[in-house]
Amino acid sequence: MYELGDHSSALFPAGVRRFDYLVQAVRRAGAKKLIFGSDGPWLHPGLELHKIKLLGLPAREETLILGGNASRLIFSRTPRVGHRRRSTGSVMQFTRH
Repeated sequence: MYELGDHSSALFPAGVRRFDYLVQAVRRAGAKKLIFGSDGPWLHPGLELHKIKLLGLPAREETLILGGNASRLIFSRTPRVGHRRRSTGSVMQFTRH
């Protein structure tokens, strides 16, 4: 099991073989720190989804785990102030060897 307390800004996968680990992760880290995962192809995604449903979380927390946290991770990244992307105007050409 991950040491959840040591990584305050990290997100952890919710796909685990033992349900008690998932319960402990939600208690220790909270729903904002978990991302749904099935650990596929070893575990069936339907079974892992059912484990999330069995937690009996409020709808808001369940939504965070099942996609909200991943969406936040992917789409809320903003560029640092003072950094601009420059276009060189060049085109890369790929050739076959």
